[in-house]
Amino acid sequence: MIETLFQCQKGTSNSNTFLQYQVGKIGRDWIILITGGESHIGSLCCSNKTQNDNFCFTLTHHKEDALVKEAYRQLSPLITDEILIISGVHYDNISGKQINMILQYNQDLIQQAAGFFNHLK
Repeated sequence: MIETLFQCQKGTSNSNTFLQYQVGKIGRDWIILITGGESHIGSLCCSNKTQNDNFCFTLTHHKEDALVKEAYRQLSPLITDEILIISGVHYDNISGKQINMILQYNQDLIQQAAGFFNHLK
């Protein structure tokens, strides 16, 4: 079972710009869920720290890879164990301006999650 240890969000849940991070543990490893709107699995990034490598995958017709890759790039160095980041964000008729707002919210939430991980050290 995954227990949520940290959660943060930006935007309002009834807008096309709501974004949420949930951070939990699976054994000693970490999982981060990035969701908004109609939650689903669209993209993921997973570490393989024993080989100093990672794997990222995006399902066809999904564009969440920008969210997970940036979160992985900034958060993975803060964590000594494995990390899996999964994102699924879907809003009907979302505008370019709203997409840019979600990308900015992602940066803000990454910083909040980084604060959580730094506090654990």
